Amino acid sequence: SYVKIAKAALEVTAPSRTINQGEGIPSDAAWALSYAGFVAGEGPSDLSGAGTIGVPGYAGAAGTYAVKAGGLASGNYAISYVDGTLTVTAATTVPGAPTNVVATSAEAGAVLDFGPPENDGGSPVLFYTIRSESGAVITTTTALYSYIGGLVNGVEYVFSVAATNENGEGPQAWSNKVIPKNQNPGGDDKMRFTDGIRQFMRYDQQKLLSVTTDVASYEFVSSNISIATVSSEGLVTPKRPGNLRITVYATDGSGLNATVVLSVNR
Repeated sequence: SYVKIAKAALEVTAPSRTINQGEGIPSDAAWALSYAGFVAGEGPSDLSGAGTIGVPGYAGAAGTYAVKAGGLASGNYAISYVDGTLTVTAATTVPGAPTNVVATSAEAGAVLDFGPPENDGGSPVLFYTIRSESGAVITTTTALYSYIGGLVNGVEYVFSVAATNENGEGPQAWSNKVIPKNQNPGGDDKMRFTDGIRQFMRYDQQKLLSVTTDVASYEFVSSNISIATVSSEGLVTPKRPGNLRITVYATDGSGLNATVVLSVNR
């Protein structure tokens, strides 16, 4: 007769690590197998075979990969393997160019609206820089719009916008050409916005526009209803932050009108 002694269970676990894209698979001392289940003071040197660590399918792309252990054998242990995880974090770069840059004329100014880059470079955009055609910085903003004042009516302008993240500034995107002009051809003495041609409001509040005129009937029109709508009485209801123009037109056939540049702010 004889006694059959079952093999002891030995669990071998592959290492886990997070690396940045572009780095190679780790090879330091901490990138090693770990063991659970040795008995009688035995250790890795009592196993046969060379323990291996592999990351199948990893070719440098960002993502999460299984780390596989293998290559070991023993007459005394029933070996099982537990996968580790290699997490590869995407490399970050500067953001791409802003999208849909549109300049709209205003009285001695321009309204610039734009969208975020399609690719932020893997890091959030911190701010946008708006420049003149000569490359001079006009302003920086965290919003997707800006009012540019101090321009000359009748002169052509073009502007660029660039996004910046923690890695630096990305490429510029250019606006259309725009010519500031008198937004009130009827004359301020005949029809004008009482509070001026440049006004501001919060995006979570309504605003009633006031017009000074002798005209008995008129209507209001919003240049961008995705930013704000305006009622026939001049009540502005904001939808989102941005810049737009509200124009009031006389409906008595006089041809009078006036325009205000309105910024909807957070």
